[in-house]
Amino acid sequence: MKVQDGKISSPSATVKVIQKHLGFTQDGYFGPVTYRAMQRKLGTPVDGKVSRPSLMWKQIQRDINNGVKPF
Repeated sequence: MKVQDGKISSPSATVKVIQKHLGFTQDGYFGPVTYRAMQRKLGTPVDGKVSRPSLMWKQIQRDINNGVKPF
């Protein structure tokens, strides 16, 4: 059974997929390396942190809303 509860487990299968598409080690953990890679891919400031509000997540939302896969 696949669970969709909105939570990121550690390690996470979803994070592994994101890491695979970003082209680096798939350990399934969200951390500064994954955040920096996501930020670089999305063209947002690269600091390895999720700020509030997050420019990175806003860009992901824009991409998804426009029918574009962010990764």
